[in-house]
Amino acid sequence: MSDNKLFFEVPYGVESSKFVALYCVGLLTCACSNGFINSGASYFFLPRTVNLLKKSEVDPEVIRLVSLGCELEDVESLVPHRLQNAMDSLRSGFLEYLSGFPASSLNFNDFFSVSEAYNK
Repeated sequence: MSDNKLFFEVPYGVESSKFVALYCVGLLTCACSNGFINSGASYFFLPRTVNLLKKSEVDPEVIRLVSLGCELEDVESLVPHRLQNAMDSLRSGFLEYLSGFPASSLNFNDFFSVSEAYNK
């Protein structure tokens, strides 16, 4: 396994809010297909992520939705038959947030850069 890491740099504010929302839609889509625990979603929807987003000028609605995502693991363990509905509802919330922007504003090519860092 490589020690290389990939970093995304997104400006604070509305662009970071849109990026996080789009990222969460992708995570939840994969989680719905593969089961929550076996997906990357369980590594993103954490209280520390919420704290980081609060410091990063992310829209309060996106932070609220990510906070709800932190409860998915509890739903899975306590009422597993409701997990699919909870994930679908959360994904719909992120999609609704993104629908408030013109499609042309969701082109991230101008708003973020990808850099690769090597551990030595």
